[in-house]
Amino acid sequence: MIDQKMWQEWIRSKMELVSQRQMPTELAEESYMLERNELDEHYLPQTLDIDDLPRYLVVYLYGAYGNELVGYVLTSGDLDAMYVAGVLVNGRLKWSELEGEIE
Repeated sequence: MIDQKMWQEWIRSKMELVSQRQMPTELAEESYMLERNELDEHYLPQTLDIDDLPRYLVVYLYGAYGNELVGYVLTSGDLDAMYVAGVLVNGRLKWSELEGEIE
């Protein structure tokens, strides 16, 4: 089953890899349903064409260290496809991954 716990475990490992810091046990987390035109392009990889995304997305955000370290996952509403994931350090994109089918 795909759920927020799965996203948290996966993005936590990416946040640790990028920042070289141990993540706290409890990450701050939020989720939102957004329209693609509400996404901030500064936090997305340049190779992502926002027009290729569905109109509505679910965004999972995970933060640590006073939100100087943030991980995110953009998925379909059914959680059956990941469109993009990324890690921001001090507001700058440091890692991203495009597309992935979830089994």
